[in-house]
Formats: sequence, C-alpha cells, structure tokens
Amino acid sequence: MKILIVATYFPPYASVAVVRVSSLARYLLDKGYTVSVLTKKMPERKNTPLPLGLEKIESITEVSVNENDKFFGRSNSYAEVFRSCMKSQKPDCVFITCGTYETVPLCRICKDEFNTRVVLDYRDLWIFDMRSKKEFFRPSELIKKIMFYSTEKKALASADAVVTVTDGWADILRKAYPKSRDKIHVIYNGYDDLLFSQINENDRKEAEKLLSNIPDRENAVILASFGKLVYYSYEHGKVLFSAAKKLIEKYPKLVILHVGQKEDNIERLMQETGFPSDHFICTGFCPYQIGMEILKSADMNLLIDIRKQAIGTKIYDYIYVNRPVLYCGTKPTYLSDLVSGFKGGYVCTDEEQVIKAVTGIINDRKKTLTDEADTKTYSRTIQNRRMEELLKVND
Repeated sequence: MKILIVATYFPPYASVAVVRVSSLARYLLDKGYTVSVLTKKMPERKNTPLPLGLEKIESITEVSVNENDKFFGRSNSYAEVFRSCMKSQKPDCVFITCGTYETVPLCRICKDEFNTRVVLDYRDLWIFDMRSKKEFFRPSELIKKIMFYSTEKKALASADAVVTVTDGWADILRKAYPKSRDKIHVIYNGYDDLLFSQINENDRKEAEKLLSNIPDRENAVILASFGKLVYYSYEHGKVLFSAAKKLIEKYPKLVILHVGQKEDNIERLMQETGFPSDHFICTGFCPYQIGMEILKSADMNLLIDIRKQAIGTKIYDYIYVNRPVLYCGTKPTYLSDLVSGFKGGYVCTDEEQVIKAVTGIINDRKKTLTDEADTKTYSRTIQNRRMEELLKVND
C-alpha cells in the first residue's frame, strides 16, 4: 500500500512540529508500507541526513512557498506540486497533517480529482483555535475565520477521516461541522517509545554532564520542566516560583531545572517573586533523548498551563518518564483532568496548593506518576496503530 504524507514540516527540520508525523512515518515504514512525503522546502534538508528509521522513505518532494504570498497563493503552490505527485506516484491513501493550514484544501483535490482516500490530521485547530480570547475575537481575525470557514468545511466534507489530538478539540469540530461529526476521531500524541529505545550511552553521558551543574545534586530537590516553562501562563509561573521560594526555607537544596531554551521573561519573573536566581538552572537547547534522560532524575516534573482544550505533547513525555507531575494553572481543563487522573499527579491553582503538593511528594517519598501498565497506553506505537486503521483503504 502506497501512502503519501503531506506535512509542512518534516525531518530533518528540527521542531516539535515534526515529532508526530515522523513517528507515524517510521511506524508505517516498519510495517512495510511504501511512504513518500510532500513537504515545504527547507534549507536543513540540503546537507542533513534523515533520522534513523526514515531512510526507507521512497521520495521527498519539496514545495517552494513564497511566505509573502497570501493564504491561497501559498495553498496554490502546494496544490500544483500535489497534483503532480498524485499523477506520478498514484498513492492509495493521502495523509495530510497540519498546521500550517495551506494544505487543508488538498483534501478536496484528493477526493474530487483523484478519488483517493484522505485523512486530515490536526495537531492544532485552525479556525477554532482559541489560545487567546482577545486575539480570537479581534475583528480582523473574525473576518479571516469567516472567510476560511467554507474552506475548512469543504475539506472536512471531502476527508474520509478527520483526526485531532484532544477530546475537547474533537467536540469543537463536531459542533462546528455537524455533517462531518461521525468521521472525527481523537488520536493522542503519546510518547515516542521507539525513539526512546534508541537512547544510547553517549546520550546518558551528556545528560549526566548537564545534571552536574546542580549543586549537591545527590541531596537536591529537583522540579524540572521540559520545553516551554511559563510560556502559557506568566501569572501561574509567578504562583509556582513564589511557592518555590517559600519551599526553599524548608528544602534549601530545592532547584527549578528548565530543560530547554531560557525564556525572555524568566529574569523578570524571578525579580518579581524574589526567587533566588542561583536556585534556577537552565540547560539551554537540549536534544530530545538527552532531555528525557535528564527528566528521569527529577523529583517531579512541571506543567504550567491554562488552555481549556489543549493537552500538548509534554504530558506524554512525562508519562513515559513516570515521575510525579505537578500542574500549576486553571482548572478544570483537559490537561488538568488528565493529570489528576494519575495517582502521582497534582493539580494546583495557588501557592498554598503548590507548597502542599511538593511537600507531600518529598515527605512521602513518592517516585512515580502511575503504574507501568498505564504508561504503555500512551505510547505512540498504540496511537500509530490506530492511525494505521484509518489509513487503510477498504477492499
């Protein structure tokens, strides 16, 4: 069976945006499918080999996109190359993952012109993505949404299956497009169990080197965050840091370890909360496997978020690491509900709750988020298996 994957971002481009699609591509190749890719032209692709497991991809076709073009100009660039791929490769199924969203109209072309099965995958919502109410209801944004609504509606009508990553987003799509509601599915991001099986001794040594920056590491209390730290809520970041400042009086070796690029507003946040800067350690950019090894040494892993329907990918990495998780943000949200469902998950909305949660984890010597059997439920292998079923063409 031939499958054409359409993805704006694809390895060797390095971004969280490629994690889901590269995991699926590796899985399909391992299962013996013929996989080709249509993607945006990136300078990284010139001299960088594909990651392990993707070498068997039959072909990668690049689209030159003029970023100065408006939406339909960029979309037409994809459409022209897409038609050429469909004619030459004759795939049995097309998998379109987005954002970006210039590729959404390809659903209609796939179905109307080539009568080929097509699955549309939303890593993030398009028209109904509400990360900020103020931004969502801005008049200029509302006009755009009205303009693009019919484009998305027609795409969903053409798709054989529509996939998103949270139950909340699936509910939004079903309400917005009731005629397509029965074809909308939820397939979580999950953690990449195959990728983690490739962690080697060099990765472990690099992780140890970075962990050596923690003073008196053996006796330290480590609150770790991978990727974005206070990006989704500066105010709840202040809640966490203020609580951590008070906890240092009881646990003088407590540190907040940020595995990732230091965010621009962290210095200001520490000044406003009085959090001692020598108790904050940032690794800078860290390769994925090394970052995951670092998280295994944490006493607990942190989530700061306030988004209602979003879950993101970080929680699944934390499930794999299987250390207690402390969520600081608003509730109820889909993420807070997920965290609270684990015996080692703690949901906090204020300083007092953070202090109580951290104290309980330390004093009770809690070491895990959940049972090992539970963690396997969230592996990408299981999620990819579900996607494979949607991609299959009925005989």
